[in-house]
Amino acid sequence: MPRFTTRLRWATIVAALAIAVAGCSEAGAPAGGSAGASTGAGQAGTITYQLYLQASAFSPFTALTGGDGQVSLLQFQPLLSVTGDKYVPRVAEKWDVNADATQYTIHLRKATWSDGKPITSKDVKYSLEATADPKTAAVWAGAMTPIKGTKEFQTGKATTISGIATPDDRTVVITLTAPHAGFLANLVQVGIVPEHVYGAIGHDQFKGNEAFHTPKVGSGPYVFSRWINDDTIEFTANPHFWAPVPAAKLVTKYLTGDAALAQLQTGEVDIAQLPAAEVEPQKTDGKITVAQGPGSGEMTLHTALKNGKLADKRVRQAILYAIDRDSIVKKVLSGQAKVADTALFAPDWAQPSDLVHYGYDPAKAKQLLAAAGWKADTVVRLDINPGQADRDAVMQIVQGQLQAVGIKAQITPLQPAQVTEVVKNNDFDLMITMLNQVPLIEPAAINVRLRCDQVAPAGINITGYCNKQLDDLLDRGMASTDQTKRAQAYQQANKIINDDVPILPLYVPTANYGLNKRITGFDPTVSPALMLTSAEQWKIQG
Repeated sequence: MPRFTTRLRWATIVAALAIAVAGCSEAGAPAGGSAGASTGAGQAGTITYQLYLQASAFSPFTALTGGDGQVSLLQFQPLLSVTGDKYVPRVAEKWDVNADATQYTIHLRKATWSDGKPITSKDVKYSLEATADPKTAAVWAGAMTPIKGTKEFQTGKATTISGIATPDDRTVVITLTAPHAGFLANLVQVGIVPEHVYGAIGHDQFKGNEAFHTPKVGSGPYVFSRWINDDTIEFTANPHFWAPVPAAKLVTKYLTGDAALAQLQTGEVDIAQLPAAEVEPQKTDGKITVAQGPGSGEMTLHTALKNGKLADKRVRQAILYAIDRDSIVKKVLSGQAKVADTALFAPDWAQPSDLVHYGYDPAKAKQLLAAAGWKADTVVRLDINPGQADRDAVMQIVQGQLQAVGIKAQITPLQPAQVTEVVKNNDFDLMITMLNQVPLIEPAAINVRLRCDQVAPAGINITGYCNKQLDDLLDRGMASTDQTKRAQAYQQANKIINDDVPILPLYVPTANYGLNKRITGFDPTVSPALMLTSAEQWKIQG
């Protein structure tokens, strides 16, 4: 066993034993992963990138998991992306917003699809309408809700969305039903697809369609070439991309934590997420470059409120009090994270000073469970897509600490396809997942996760949470362009989120990546969900 893998596993085991309670059972499948076929990583002209979740298709409409989302937005670029605390152009070159934030004018860059045909405003209108269409069952359908005429379009009263105008080939004018100061956030994960390729396919035929499994046309710096195997995808440089592309090929490989670290050390992988316990050892070792940025996502536990097990907020609060999150951050994550007490963890100006801190308090957890009439024989599933060392270790600890307060927690490993199914069927008790708040600068990004009108399948509010008082405050936060008024609204909203805990926050991990020393231009401040969109910035030395 390689030295670094031994060290990672030993550190994880020691940390788990230090803070987990007795009786914690074995959980999940052991870390591992397919190394895939030889892809030429380490050779001139090829960059190899680790996917932390397996990809299965390139549809930006139905991409629910992180693997599908990343490759979809590489193939089909969004209008804009996010780096750190600012929006950055992608298919759009620039944008204008009117005084009351009811109209957004998008100016497209002079760009072409990989087949040489121009990317036009009609492609944008087609993509936004396909996203909104209930027949598509798109993940980001809810992001289209603020656009004027969307409701009429979705209910069949109109054949097009009246609020999306295309005055010329490079201009899109989006008119909203009400002021929405944060609407740009709704566009950053909506991929734009070529109408001349997909326009003939019914929206109800998108999911599972071969045209999204082996796409022929794209807009990214690298476009799909072939599936090497189920875990490995090869992309080639797009000759029509709007900027220079530094490598001839990009290869994505689904690898679990240990396998990715091993292949970083051997040069088989150029870019991979780095387990927290390996950050300082790898800096000392010096064989790879360690790149770090502020976390743009929050590790959370999601629950399907409709199944009733955790419908009482006192039970959800008890779960947070039962988990020693501070020790998890310190001992398992080596300090490479910060504890959060609300799903709306950013930006800073949306945080009130009096949020309840759910510190480690097993006695209080037991009191809350008793008050809620919790039955000790109720089984609570802890669903996880195993293979990432940090998450695996955390879930083992969560299991033990929940059992210690009287919750019969059982870890259930799920593959990506199973995750999609349990979410669709509201069949999950507590699922560990990264909540990517993209962008961090805009609190309205939380709308699609918590609003009543975004409850799945209408949107990606997969918990089924609905609170009209919260909706009203979120509306106020959107409706004003006055920063002081926005802050007041979102801070009040955050108090409700903090008290109701519809999504159970664990911690915000630092973005940690390991890079082959030949790679430059990698920006760790880009959200993992959007990391591949700007892959043209990565360069190979020598």
